[in-house]
Amino acid sequence: MSIEIKIHSSIVMHAIEQYVKEQYGLDADLDIHSENCAVSERVVIIDYKKLDPVYKKYKNGRIIKGEYGHPVIDHKKSKLVDKWLEFDDSCEITFHLNNKEGW
Repeated sequence: MSIEIKIHSSIVMHAIEQYVKEQYGLDADLDIHSENCAVSERVVIIDYKKLDPVYKKYKNGRIIKGEYGHPVIDHKKSKLVDKWLEFDDSCEITFHLNNKEGW
């Protein structure tokens, strides 16, 4: 059994405010709806990388499929590409905890 944890963006931003205050000594308001918002352009961006897959092919150009019929990725030719998303009020961070301790 696992427990689903969801953390809303406002709670994450509050935690980041605390981190910035403790680590950098800056009392920055990161609430994008506040008049005193310190975030440039009132936009918080999450940058991440995603695999842009290139599939292995036969000499005739057909894609090679694996044991279960899925295309086989050529990891040597595939590249990580930069992606981003706006971290706004509609976002949540979700993860699951395995219940090994019997909570």
